[in-house]
Amino acid sequence: MDSFTPENLAKATEILEQARAQLQAIGLHCMLSSTSLPQGLSVSLHVAQTELAVVAAHVASGQGGSLAHTADGQRHFVSEVADMAADLAIDKARR
Repeated sequence: MDSFTPENLAKATEILEQARAQLQAIGLHCMLSSTSLPQGLSVSLHVAQTELAVVAAHVASGQGGSLAHTADGQRHFVSEVADMAADLAIDKARR
């Protein structure tokens, strides 16, 4: 039986949202990510010292951590991080 049902995914997300709020309250930067892969659904909470670091962690998670370490992938990875950081800044400005 698969315990990662939509209901449990919602519960896990709620728990991670609470953790994110507590971590942000102590000055850490956080980003919640959910991913649907052929292997199944996942939800992650990235926590970092800086906003750029948490964005980089999110991008690395989405693209695969190895991409950031390959000669060909490095430029693309940096571009993705910059794009996501810009999108985040736009979202913040709208709030």
